[in-house]
Amino acid sequence: MGFFRALVCPTGVNAHETMIAAFVIGVGFWFFGYKVVRSLGNKITHISPTRGFVINIASSITVLLASKFGLPVSTTQCQLGATIGVGLCSFSTKAVNWKQIGFIIMGWIFTIWSSAVNKGS
Repeated sequence: MGFFRALVCPTGVNAHETMIAAFVIGVGFWFFGYKVVRSLGNKITHISPTRGFVINIASSITVLLASKFGLPVSTTQCQLGATIGVGLCSFSTKAVNWKQIGFIIMGWIFTIWSSAVNKGS
């Protein structure tokens, strides 16, 4: 119900802000999308086609269940969590590149910080 409510309820964001945000996201993906996909890929843990399938199914189920209960979740964070989970299924913490995960989390923190600074100005 939460996902449907998000679609039909007004949010107070005008169309111009939405179009600007969509454009900036598109530009960011154009320039940095390859690096994001590569870092979420084999830089974290070894990913075979079977493991990739499990990662996608697990993150999809997580997003769908969260949407059903009206919880806001990030699909990228769900993908990262599923990737870590698949890597830990090797029964070794060394199968996961924790340094790369640290870089990703720092990027998320920087994104929140820079969004707050830009919105405040």
